[in-house]
Amino acid sequence: MKNKHRIKQGLSLLLAGGIALTNLGAVMPAFAEDAPATPETAEAATPETAISAEQPVVLDGGLSVEEIQSRMYPSLPQAATGYYFDSNGLPVLTGETKISIEGWGDEDYSAYDADSTIQVALDDALLNTDSASAAFPRMDGEDYAIVPISVQVLYPANGGRADITLPDSVELLGYSFTSGDLCTDTEEERQRQLHYDFSEVTASVAGIYVKATEDFSVTLTYTDSEKSLTKTLNITLDDSAPFPGILQDRFAQEAQPSTYSADTGVAAYAGLQVTQCVYTSVGWMNYLGGQPALCADNGKWAWGPGATYANKYPPVANYSSAGSVWVLASLFGKGWTADQATLWAQGFNSGAPSAVSAYAAEDTPDNSAYLDRLAWQAEQFPDSLASEIVNGAATYADDTAKTVYIGTLYVPSNAAWQRFVILNYTPVALGDDNEIPELTPEGQPVDKPWSASYSRTESLDFSYTINTDKIQLETLEKVDGAGIDIAPILDGIPSDINGGSWTITPAGKQSVATGGHTQGNSYHLNGGDATATWTVHYSVSKSASQSGSVTANSEQDADAQASAAQSAAQSACESQVNSEIAAALSAVHGYFDSLKFSYDEITIPHGFDSTPGALGSHQTITVPANSSNDYKMQNDEWSVKVSIDKIDSETKQRIKGNAEFEIFEWDVVRQCYIPSGGYNQYKVERQSDGTYKVINHSDYAGGSDNIYYTQRNEGCFVIVERRAPNGYYGDWTDINAPGTAGSVLGKRAYTFEITKALDGQTIWLGNADYNADITTTNSGGTLIDTGEGVVTITFGSRNADKTYATDPTGIASNEDSYTMHADSDKMQNDRVLGNILLTKVDLDAARYLAAGSNGDTTLEGAVYDLYAADTIEHPDGVSGVVDYSKITDASGEPIWHTTVLTNGGWDTDYLPILQKDRLVASAAIKDGKLALANLYMGRYYLVERATGLVLPVDGNGKLYVTGKYPLLNKKLERTGKYSDLARKNNEYTDYIYKNQYSAVAESRKLDGSKAWDGYYLSYAKGYLCDEVNHYKTLSYADESTYHIHAEQESQDEVLKSGFSLNKLVSTTGQPSPALKLEGAGFTVYRISKLSKAAEFKQNPDGSYDVQSILDAYRKDNYDNTTLKYDFTREGQAIANMFESSTDTVNAYNATLTADGDYANGKGNGWMPTDQSAEYRLGEMFTNDEGIFRVEGLPYGQYLVVETTIPKDVFQCDPFIVTVDANSPQSRFTVPADSVTTASNNYMTFNVLDEELEGYLQLIKTDTETGKAVKIANTSFALYKLDDKGGKTRISMIDPASGNATKKTDVFYTDADGLMKTPEKLPLGRYLIEELQGPEGYFNDSAYSVEFEIKSDRVWQVVGNATNDMDEYIVEEKYFNHETLGQLTIRKLGNVLTDYKDDQFIYTQDNLAGAVYEIHADGDIATPDRQGTYWYKDGDLVATVTTGAAGQVDEVKFSSTRTQATYDFLTITHDGIKGEATVTLPLGKYTITEVKAPYGFVLTQQTYTVESGWDNQKNDIVLAKTIVSHEQDGDKDCSYSIVNVKDASDAHKTGQMLVFENARVLPVPEKPSDKVGKIGVGIYKKDREALTYLPGAIYELYTVDDIFSTDGAKLLDAGTKLATSSATNADGFTWFDVDVPIRAQTYPDSGNSGRYRIVEITAPAGYLLDSTPVDVEFTYKGQQTAWQIVDGTSTNLRTTVNISKQDITNGKELPGAQLEIRDANGNLVEGWTSGKAPHTVRGLELEKEYTLTEKRAPDGYAEAESIVFKLVQNGTEQVNEVYVKSDDDWSKLDGVTVVMQDAPVLSIDKTDIAGNLLPGATLTIHDADGEVIDTWLTDYNAHRVPISDDFLKLSDEKVEHIYILTEDAAPAGFEIASSVQFKLESVDNVIYLFVRENTDAEWVRADKRLIKMIDEATPHEDSPTPTPAPTPAATPAPTPSATPSPVVQTIPQTKDGFPLFAIVFVSLASATGIVLLTAKQKNALKETTDEENSDESPNR
Repeated sequence: MKNKHRIKQGLSLLLAGGIALTNLGAVMPAFAEDAPATPETAEAATPETAISAEQPVVLDGGLSVEEIQSRMYPSLPQAATGYYFDSNGLPVLTGETKISIEGWGDEDYSAYDADSTIQVALDDALLNTDSASAAFPRMDGEDYAIVPISVQVLYPANGGRADITLPDSVELLGYSFTSGDLCTDTEEERQRQLHYDFSEVTASVAGIYVKATEDFSVTLTYTDSEKSLTKTLNITLDDSAPFPGILQDRFAQEAQPSTYSADTGVAAYAGLQVTQCVYTSVGWMNYLGGQPALCADNGKWAWGPGATYANKYPPVANYSSAGSVWVLASLFGKGWTADQATLWAQGFNSGAPSAVSAYAAEDTPDNSAYLDRLAWQAEQFPDSLASEIVNGAATYADDTAKTVYIGTLYVPSNAAWQRFVILNYTPVALGDDNEIPELTPEGQPVDKPWSASYSRTESLDFSYTINTDKIQLETLEKVDGAGIDIAPILDGIPSDINGGSWTITPAGKQSVATGGHTQGNSYHLNGGDATATWTVHYSVSKSASQSGSVTANSEQDADAQASAAQSAAQSACESQVNSEIAAALSAVHGYFDSLKFSYDEITIPHGFDSTPGALGSHQTITVPANSSNDYKMQNDEWSVKVSIDKIDSETKQRIKGNAEFEIFEWDVVRQCYIPSGGYNQYKVERQSDGTYKVINHSDYAGGSDNIYYTQRNEGCFVIVERRAPNGYYGDWTDINAPGTAGSVLGKRAYTFEITKALDGQTIWLGNADYNADITTTNSGGTLIDTGEGVVTITFGSRNADKTYATDPTGIASNEDSYTMHADSDKMQNDRVLGNILLTKVDLDAARYLAAGSNGDTTLEGAVYDLYAADTIEHPDGVSGVVDYSKITDASGEPIWHTTVLTNGGWDTDYLPILQKDRLVASAAIKDGKLALANLYMGRYYLVERATGLVLPVDGNGKLYVTGKYPLLNKKLERTGKYSDLARKNNEYTDYIYKNQYSAVAESRKLDGSKAWDGYYLSYAKGYLCDEVNHYKTLSYADESTYHIHAEQESQDEVLKSGFSLNKLVSTTGQPSPALKLEGAGFTVYRISKLSKAAEFKQNPDGSYDVQSILDAYRKDNYDNTTLKYDFTREGQAIANMFESSTDTVNAYNATLTADGDYANGKGNGWMPTDQSAEYRLGEMFTNDEGIFRVEGLPYGQYLVVETTIPKDVFQCDPFIVTVDANSPQSRFTVPADSVTTASNNYMTFNVLDEELEGYLQLIKTDTETGKAVKIANTSFALYKLDDKGGKTRISMIDPASGNATKKTDVFYTDADGLMKTPEKLPLGRYLIEELQGPEGYFNDSAYSVEFEIKSDRVWQVVGNATNDMDEYIVEEKYFNHETLGQLTIRKLGNVLTDYKDDQFIYTQDNLAGAVYEIHADGDIATPDRQGTYWYKDGDLVATVTTGAAGQVDEVKFSSTRTQATYDFLTITHDGIKGEATVTLPLGKYTITEVKAPYGFVLTQQTYTVESGWDNQKNDIVLAKTIVSHEQDGDKDCSYSIVNVKDASDAHKTGQMLVFENARVLPVPEKPSDKVGKIGVGIYKKDREALTYLPGAIYELYTVDDIFSTDGAKLLDAGTKLATSSATNADGFTWFDVDVPIRAQTYPDSGNSGRYRIVEITAPAGYLLDSTPVDVEFTYKGQQTAWQIVDGTSTNLRTTVNISKQDITNGKELPGAQLEIRDANGNLVEGWTSGKAPHTVRGLELEKEYTLTEKRAPDGYAEAESIVFKLVQNGTEQVNEVYVKSDDDWSKLDGVTVVMQDAPVLSIDKTDIAGNLLPGATLTIHDADGEVIDTWLTDYNAHRVPISDDFLKLSDEKVEHIYILTEDAAPAGFEIASSVQFKLESVDNVIYLFVRENTDAEWVRADKRLIKMIDEATPHEDSPTPTPAPTPAATPAPTPSATPSPVVQTIPQTKDGFPLFAIVFVSLASATGIVLLTAKQKNALKETTDEENSDESPNR
């Protein structure tokens, strides 16, 4: 058979066969314990040989983490951070641990070709996602889905673990499930699928399948000693989701034979899957069906061409057995990873003993990639597994193997994954004819060649270091960023110097960039540095050699002769070489002791230009060898000059005043702009020509005006105006939000950068250059240190124009904005503006009064003039006196205008000159104020202009004042003379418009003489001018104030006057003069305030027409309580005034009193109101002269009305009094600082001023409505009563007869219900009787009316009686009550009356508390025919409640739609329970129940009832029709109309409206269409999972006493009412008891409706919870016929904890396989113990269970089983645990069953293949020779207890040493040597220590296991090995030793053991060590050429 899987040549010479196992050395290192390894031990092995986990290791070879990752771990998606060595001596990468969990099934990698480097890929995105979700469809026709779930762990810590937590609602499927058999996992499979321990791996991917019927969540938890990670996957079952491709393929393959099936006898589908992949130092390794498997196809990826699907995670593929293979036992059995590496390197052999079917492998890809990596690993890690395989293994030859392992080959059902081998580690011998090469015989001649040679290589190294020093030309600052090319000049230097060669490194130029600026204040002084170094390496090699050979008879002689010849030749060669070397070294110094370089600036940094000259940009420099010097190079920096010209934006003149500027320089050190000072030495200074320049005060500059680019300032500067010139506004960013004056914060900034284009230029800054803003806070971004703080500066394109709102008041005339248009080379400033705000107030009120507040006046419209008090000059200091006409814009148009009131009207384009006393502007009051804006700073005065004033004009058309005033005579006429206005401090103290009157009023004094009042009448109607000149100065504040504001208040006095009234009696025939009438009262009303003012007519001059006023107020019909002109409701119009002088008011009011002789009449005069300074004129009464006088009446029109009329006279007509510009001036009118005096004259008015028989008017009145009954022909009789009570019926002329003499004694009402007597009635007493009443009313004699006519009773004038002779009418009313209807309601229902036979009894009875609504069925009109209604159709008439037993009451009410005079309707209860009676107006009504009695359901029955009228004798009647509206239809009943008092009891009962209600019933479940159960229900749930539980039984009790409706007790509290059946599958059961509902009166009385449910039987596996469950049957409302009464009870599952402990320390003991079975032997639960006790839930109470240890942890003995049970103590929700011992039960203190394992020492007797050997006799002695234990070995490991009775622990005080001895070996084996051992406890862990003998050091094993290996006795027919030729030197012989036990150990410091299991082989020989080779023959002995030709190609 050809060699298979041969390692390619070049790796090493591999020894054929295996290493002879003739004699094993001393105790072997622990890793050999894994030989042979089983899948179980391989999986459980812990790599304690690894260097401490997670600690990165620095290798001697200097390998980086990145290189290791790229060579060994290319599949990792994230970079590693370190590594440690595993037990194979190979690095394992470490990094940030990450995990993921996902639902999967459709990943497709079929597009990748077979050469793709993608292997088992980790999903980087998922590892970085917190949680995931996925959707999967249910299986066709099923209610469940099969969900594949995949997990990833990247960089798990050594010893870490991961756990998948599934909810109870899903099933974990087993490894081999099929679509037809969804087999669930076994306990062993569950442990493997849900729990993963990580040992020496960098990554892991795994997967499971679950069966789910509902949405669920699954959690992956990773833990290690330092961290814990958790991620959750949320799964949704969605039938619209795609079916997973992985499941489609899996199920499709069930019916297909395996692609690689060896024969048809193998099942086509085995169901094995790759369930986990782990990334180890040898590559990806896999678990097949949960067991570690060996991949048989290295180099074949997980997908490729032909793959039907290509998922990236397990579980994948379906594997079936394809036959058996075999491998050499000597190369395998070293552990999982070691065997995997070996298999990939060596491959396997197909075929085995004939009992095993043969297998022929298909072609597989070449595995050279793996072998390359293996070779690389062997080279980098010589002590590793890789090195062992490469350098120590044998290739397959045509030799016959002696011992092999047989394995099963598994192949997938498609080409998607690799093949796998699972080995059986039981050795199998294939044959006995081992062929061993013969040894060379002694005594033959030996030829020995010799050779001598000497070579010497010498070298010289020169270095040249050039350090740049790059500086600025002017500032001498260091320059970084210059690109400099430096190149050696090598012309003339030969390439070969004396046979030696030289190289310069680098070979050519070097390009460097200067750098080195330091972040600090020395930034600019450091830097400019770069370094370039060249090294010249000269190397010369010289050599000489000689050779020959010798022949001798022995190897020893040949060696000696060859050695002598070689020595002599060696000396000669050395001498020759040394001489040649010296000459070469001398020659090379001449060329390289110094070297020239070109030194050229290639890249010039920004801000600089190339510089010529010796230190310029291009130089040649000479550099000594081995030097490091600086070489300067200068740069010419860019520079600019900056100038500023400051002008006024209006005049464009250069501003004379000084501005202050600040310049800031960028500082890269501080990363902000910095102010002048320190590094920044620039300042802005004013020059002699008035402009400004930036001056450089740096030491190097000498005060020049150059600004230089430096790398510290980067050529960036900011200029800001710190302070504006005097009179100007600052350069603020936000002109509406200025900052602090003199600060740069919040200002505009002008930034510029020195560029190449600007180099050497002068920059003139203008406003248009505005491009930045200095903020007021530090908000990040670019910063500037302003000296006031560090704030943000913002940059960008800006609109440099400034637009100001120039009128802050918003009410001034003319321009309200001003725009400064930016200039590109001039910096403009905007002058500060002034404004004056004047507020207008009433002098007396001292506040602004709205129009009409003080007479018919208004403050609106008053005109004020503004004059310049001094000449005012422009703030630019150049333009002089301000002349508005000369301040123009670019087009020549004036910028500013004012508005003035000229003699011809308002001029809005006035251009004033601001000279003294020149008019600047005028303005009128609006809303109580005016404003003058856009003013220049200076002094002004304001004066109010009088009407009619003529202003003087100068030659320029400018208005002005002269400072003089005209003189007048006594008649207020001009004399033609003038006088100067008085002044003080250059201010006019006289009114400017003095003696230029605008109004002259002529009047007469009381003596009849003329008088004149002259006053200054304001433009404000009704006011006199303010005669005060108001001076105001507008002064510049600072640059932060744009508007200089001044305010002034101006006070105007209202023109007030007065009048006198003489009151006279108008009589007929009396002599003149007329009589004066005393005591007449008059009230003065302001006409405009009268409520009917809109009805009045006004004349063209605005005066009112008095007749229109009289027409509006005169009454045609009036009586003795109402005036003909009635102004009683016009109180708001009574005359008022404001007066500041209380003395003046008091002086006037005194003239109205006796003390003042009533000189001006009588009355209260002016009375103060609640408003300050306001007075109201009281009613004025004439004195005995018939006179009263009014003073102080404000400007306006007034109506004087007689409001108190003397006896026996009639009211006079009102008249008008007007106060206007023609009225004399009252003493109440005194303007502030007035220059005139009031005359206080009057206007006089004379007013002239005039007996009873009556008719009876009778009104027929409805008592209930209070209105006339508009029904004609109600008849009455009228009687005259005498003093004795007699009555005489009166007759009068009958107007209806047409006969003037015919009389009648019956009087009728008309259609309006009125009856007026045809004749007047004399004074006296009368009686009226109704003869026939109207329809709808009840007539009774008690309603007759008696009345009396007398002179002082109420009378009424009708229609202004003829000839003004007033007649009066006496009015009386005759009342009738309406006839009413009556109805009665009765309520019935079932009530609790008894309890019999475990049920409650209910009986019908009347019910109180039912509520009914009565609605009008149609409109119900009032019978008075007024067109009103008691109720409209649908109106709610009454709400009625049925009465309680004994309830007697009556509630009165009336309609709300028409107001009744009293509550005339009633609701009555007469003491009968459940009834109510109602009286209603006649009509039709509907009665509906709206509220059922408590505990009852609302009825749907209604009634319609109608009542009517038939005669006037009925007061209350029963219904005439009743309709009952029922479920089965309507029932109609008709009745004759019967008065209630006349009706029989049967008639009344027959009309009873009866309603019956159903009782609310208790039900245990939500009712469907029909209630099937009556009673109380209960639901049972798991308290934790909240799932429903069957099997619970309950009892129902009443919590409280139960009473019948009449109060009799039926049951005592606590009485049991019923017992339930067991809860069903839905957790539900119920009690068939119709329990009473809670009473409305509860808790005061009645039933509580409270019931208690008690569990008497718990579900299996649950604790009985007898805690009562309280439920209540309460009334939820009348709409609910059935009330759900149920409760929910929850139970806890029983709990028992199982603690597996180490008996020696009581600590938890992981790794024990435990199980619990019930008494019938059924498995309840199985698990593997962990680091915490295991909790078992849901065991049934009082049942026996057995806890059994199926397998103890390594190093421990299995414990005895424990029988226990769970018992509940009373009602407590905890269970107790009892343990059985000898048929007795004992209670544990808690709920934890403790099972303790004793530690043991395990001892195996094996052959060299690891097979257990029976038949050996072993003994353990202690140090004193006492036998501890002796036994005969069998096929099981022997265990010796560790305890005081057996093997004792050593400690610091006592050392217990034991010797294990083999007393007799099995047949065919030799006795092994003894071993010494001891046991010690380290950190509570018992360790085994072994040594070879007493002189050797103790070695600690990682397991308490000793393997004692016996070697087979040699066969006598074995050939003697022939040694190969060896050198003469003979090593000392190695002593022979017997086989020794193998113990797994952990290497300690200075141990000589390697890091892998090494088999030491020695053979005693007189001639030394002989290495043997062996040939392996094909065990199947099939070597034909045909078979050879069928072999697959080598990989």
